[in-house]
Formats: sequence, structure tokens, C-alpha cells
Amino acid sequence: MSQNELDDRIRACGRALFASIGDGRPSLFDKSAWTGKIMDACMQNDRFKVQLFRFIDVLPSLKTPDSFGRHLKEYFANEEMPAALQWGLKGMGWGGALAKSAVGAMMRKNLEMMARDFIVGATVPETVARLRVLREQGFAFTLDVLGEATISEREADEYAAGYRGLLDALGQAQAAWTALGGGGEGCDWGHAPRINVSVKPSALFSLADPADLEGSVQRMLARLKPLYRQVVLLDGFLCLDTEMRRLKNITFALYRRLRADPEFRAYPHLGLALQAYLRESDADVDQLLAWARREELPISLRLVKGAYWDYETVLARQCGWPIPVYTAKPETDAAYERIAERILRNHDICHLACASHNVRSVAAVMELARTLEVPAERYEFQALYGMAEPFRKALLKTAKRVRLYCPHGQMLPGMAYLIRRLLENTSNESFLRQTFVQGVERDRLLQSPQALLTHAAPRAPAPANESRREEPFRNEAFPDWTRAEMRQAYSRALEDARKELGRTYPLSIGGRDVHTEDREASVNPANPSEIIGYACQAGPSEVERARLPPPGTPFRSGATPRPRAAPPSS
Repeated sequence: MSQNELDDRIRACGRALFASIGDGRPSLFDKSAWTGKIMDACMQNDRFKVQLFRFIDVLPSLKTPDSFGRHLKEYFANEEMPAALQWGLKGMGWGGALAKSAVGAMMRKNLEMMARDFIVGATVPETVARLRVLREQGFAFTLDVLGEATISEREADEYAAGYRGLLDALGQAQAAWTALGGGGEGCDWGHAPRINVSVKPSALFSLADPADLEGSVQRMLARLKPLYRQVVLLDGFLCLDTEMRRLKNITFALYRRLRADPEFRAYPHLGLALQAYLRESDADVDQLLAWARREELPISLRLVKGAYWDYETVLARQCGWPIPVYTAKPETDAAYERIAERILRNHDICHLACASHNVRSVAAVMELARTLEVPAERYEFQALYGMAEPFRKALLKTAKRVRLYCPHGQMLPGMAYLIRRLLENTSNESFLRQTFVQGVERDRLLQSPQALLTHAAPRAPAPANESRREEPFRNEAFPDWTRAEMRQAYSRALEDARKELGRTYPLSIGGRDVHTEDREASVNPANPSEIIGYACQAGPSEVERARLPPPGTPFRSGATPRPRAAPPSS
């Protein structure tokens, strides 16, 4: 089949999905609801959006009506606000303490409900009850405990313990669940475990650092293996979420280590998230597929676009690194289709979870799978809980196998997740915004991303005298410890430095080395018993020798010559 024929089929599939969606609108963009009004204001006013995100970030720490009201005024007093917030701001300025408390409580409840729209439950019983409802609607789930990048080992222990408690509850609840899709032997769709959890490795070790890849992997494994052992006992599935790029290589190494562990080699239900917006993801998927074939181990990849675009871009600019993500949306979309095709062509060794709300991307996976005759059990579709309800319902009718990514947790970690979701959905290039808010023509939304890149306006040529301009001053870039060659060079430098430990370092006077008996030991502050070297100390005679240069010695540039005493008269 030619590329043009395939593209025609993809667009036809996309039109059918849009027809199934109909005139439905996600609750997130429903302007008749409070959340919809706030979202609309965010998309109309960038300053208001920034202030709202800052306020949401600090919200969990505002414990009293007075602190809530004071911050509300400070953040929004000079902003053009939707009526949904105006009345609250005015209400905080009138009446007594009781009235202010009532207004503050209502405003807080509305903002917390916005977060709750994206979170399946704050407690284990609440989460288990809502998962049962989702399954009754025909949706499978993967459960993610909110909270990442723990800042202490106690927090990491608590995070792991939270998963253990959640898995215990899911294990008890699954006996009452009917398998989806008429699956046999308790499996959904006949092949997929009913219990499915996603874990962020950064929460399993508080000192994870790409400069210490092996140490980070070992410490994460210490907490991850007992969790995976529990998942296996429940006949479940575990997926490792890939987060910031700085932890990607650690996460990939962790996945390979766990998947190849002799204890778990025979158990295939272990997945890994792969981010299409990273420029290196094409090489990453090739390496993963080659590794799986060498090891003769089936793997599972959840393909996502990526949720840290702003962070990765800002960090790279701060550190002086090349930007690691695609900077044009069609580039990411094209990479998604390209990588999805590569995985589907290797369906004998790799299962694909297509995670996207983009109708074009989903339609491309559907048609590629049909063209390549990929068995139904070798791929599925995933969507985010609380988002794009009409889309996920239409997808369920068409694809039958839809899994919802369901965050679980309290409000404090939920705020960070909420801001990430709001950033995505209010972005000018958000597919959901273009579809449900801006009403972009659907045929345009279904265009091939590769064609969009081909027909994109060329960049303006550089001025003729550009090459003659002096290169501006640039700071030396920070080390990028995700690069193996950087870590290896650093290790070699440390080895070379260790060969010099214990040396004696003389004084330098008049360009000559001067050794003295008085020596000061310099120790490693991280290991005081380790002596780096001994520095010779200057006494009165050495100071006198250094005070004046010998006659005839030229002064170095920049030095101020000391006047010498006049020779005695004859």
C-alpha cells in the first residue's frame, strides 16, 4: 500500500471517530460549569493563566480564610477575571469573618474540585469504588499514585507503602470484577491483567542522579522489586513512567534490569513509557527492540507525546544544552506515528499502548495495525481520566480496548498534576483545545503531520553579514550527566585525580618550588579520613623571600612594582 493510500485510510478513520464524538464537549471546556469558565479565561488571557497556576501551586498551604483571601487579592486584584472569580474576590472584602469564611470555603471547594476532575480518588476506598464504576462502563485502568521526586528516603518509603496498600485493596476487589470484553480466565479482553499500575521511579529514591546511574538504579530496585513481586502475585501489570529527560536513562536501565531479572523473566507484564517528543526516542526504541530480541524477552511500550515540554525547553536553555524536544507540534506528531509503526512492525516481541487524545494519531495507529495485520491482543489505546470524555467514549465504541490513566492521591501532590494538565489543555497547539474550543476544521486536524512539516513556511535566511558577526560570549554549558560520554569522562578524571592523592604541594616563590617541613593536610570534606594532599606552609623566611622579587626580575603584566630602597651613597 502506498503512503498516499494509507493516509487516505487514516483520514477516513479519523472522520469516523469524529462522527462518533458528535457534538459532545469535554466537561473541562463546558462554559456552563465553573471549571469551564476558568479554562476559557485561561485561554483568553495569558496573564490570568499564569496567576491562576501560581495561586493553585500555593493553595494547599493556605490554611485559614484570612490567608486564602489575602492571597486571592494579591494574585488577582489587578487581573481581568471571569465572573466565577470576581464575586469571590469581592466577597472576601465585605461582611464579617463568617461571611469571608463562607466565601473562602466555596472558592477553595471549587478549586479543589477542579483538581478532583483529574484525580480518580483521594482515599483507597474512594479510588476502588470509582474504578469499579469505570469498569462497569467498559474501561480498563492503570492506577498512578500521585507524588514524584521525593525529597527524603522516608518519603520514598511512604510512597512505596502507599502502593502496597493500594495493591492489597485492588487484590481484594478484583474478585468481584467481571472481565472486560468477555475475557476468559479473569483477563480483560482475553489477555490483559485486570490490575494495572503505573509507577514513577523518581519517587522510589530521593537522591536519584544521572551522574550516578548505577547507584540510582540499585536504590530504586530495592523498593521496586517488592512492589513488582506483589503485582505478579496478583496477576497484574506494572508500567514504569518515564518522566523528565534527566531520569530517562535511569528509568530505561531500571526497566531492562527488572525485565531480565531471573525471578521475573517468565512474567511478561511489565511496561515502559516512551516519549515521542524527545528527539532521541527513535534511537531509544530501536535499542529497546534490539535488546528484547537479544534477550528473547517480550516487552510492552506505552507511547505518549510527553508532558514536560516547557520544563525540558527552559532547562536546556538555562544549561546551554541543545533543546532535546521537538519545538514544532507536527514534528512530535510525525515522530509519534513513525515510532508507533516501528513498534507495530515488531508486534511479535513488543506490545503497544497508544496513549493519545489526538484523533489523527489514534487513527494512524488503527490503520497501521490493520495494514500490518497486528493481532488485537498486541495493542491497546489509553486516555487520561477526567479529560476528553466524548473522545474516550467514541474510542471505546471503535477500538473496544481502552484503558484510562487514573491518578490517585491527596490534593497537595494533585496540584502539580493539575497544573501540568492545565498547561497542556490551554496550549495554543493542544489538539483538544483546537477540536472542542476553537472549532478548527476537522479535515485540517486530520492532515498528515509530515505533510504539514513539508509545507511549512521556510525560515527567513540569515542576514548577509551574519557570518561576519562576532560570536557573543556564552557561559560554558553545565555537564549533561544523561550523556554516557560525559559520565565516562568524569569517571576517568576522578581516577586520574585519585592517583595524585597524598602528594605534597610546595610553595612557589620566584618561579621555584620551595618545600618546607611545616605542612597542612587537605582532606576530602565528604570523607575526612581521606587526605587529598599536603600543602607546604610559609614561615617568616619564606614570606621575606616572597615579599620582594630579586633584582632584575621583570614584573608580570598587571603587577604593581614595589619601590626598592635607594642604594647607599658612596
